[in-house]
Amino acid sequence: MNLANEAALTRDPNAVLPYSKPKIDNTKAGNNPLLYPSNDWVDQLIKDYTVNQSYNMSASGGERIQYYVSGTYTIDNGVLKVDTRDLQSSHS
Repeated sequence: MNLANEAALTRDPNAVLPYSKPKIDNTKAGNNPLLYPSNDWVDQLIKDYTVNQSYNMSASGGERIQYYVSGTYTIDNGVLKVDTRDLQSSHS
């Protein structure tokens, strides 16, 4: 909120500030979290770690006829936290 106010003043020294001092103070103090929410969006949206897996297989050979077979299977879970309840209900 302080940075948003600072950005507004940088663009226009006479700008109306997007966040008032009482709103900033109440948010910092944790007063009434419904009225003054304080969210750590990085913590709420990004996982601490993720696991990525990749499997490769290939085969080739042949005397009269040459062949080559290849396959790849990749699991990439990503870094965003996903509510698994939503996934389970959509597959039911």
